[in-house]
Parts: sequence; C-alpha cells; structure tokens
Amino acid sequence: MEEIQKLKTELKLRGFSPFTIRNYSFFVEKFLEKTNKKSEDLSTEDAKNYLAGLFDTKSKNTIMLAAASLKFFYSEILEKEVAKIRIPKKDQILPEVLSKKEIKKLIDSAQTQD
Repeated sequence: MEEIQKLKTELKLRGFSPFTIRNYSFFVEKFLEKTNKKSEDLSTEDAKNYLAGLFDTKSKNTIMLAAASLKFFYSEILEKEVAKIRIPKKDQILPEVLSKKEIKKLIDSAQTQD
C-alpha cells in the first residue's frame, strides 16, 4: 500500500522510534483494510467507526495508540482535518499504599548503625 509507505517515510523523517513506526503502520494498515476505501474517500466518520469497534476488544491504551495513529495519518499523510476524533483519557490508577502496621514493621526491621 502506497499510503503505508508514505506514513513510514514521514515518521522516519520526523525521528519517530522504530517501535512507534511499527505501531502506527499496523493500526493504519488495519484501518485501511477494515474500511476498504480509497484514501481520498476516507472520512472522519470512518475513523470514528473503526475506533468505536476497538472498544469491544481492546484496552484504552491500545485505543489511544490507534487514535493517535489515525490522527497522524489523516492530518500528515492525507492532509485532512480530523479535529473531531477524540482520544479517550488514560485510566488513572491510584498507587497501593502501606498500612500503618506495615510501615511500623518496615521501620522496625531496618538495621541501625552503632
């Protein structure tokens, strides 16, 4: 696919990591296969529908990566406006904290220097 090669070239020229190039190319390729449209016929709705379909089977982090891939592809390769594609926010997980009892046990087990 010509679009994928253009994408890879643009990403390389901008200094993206090989890992990012691989991931962006993967998601754009899957998107193009799923829509089965010519690049000039792609719309923002196509991207939204593709991303909505990912919510059934993929994590938010994966969907965020797919959305970033499509936004880059649309804006930089297809030169189409995609401002209406929203990227889901990353889940924030609170850190696990120690109880007072666990902290006391930790402090009591520390060796002191004489």
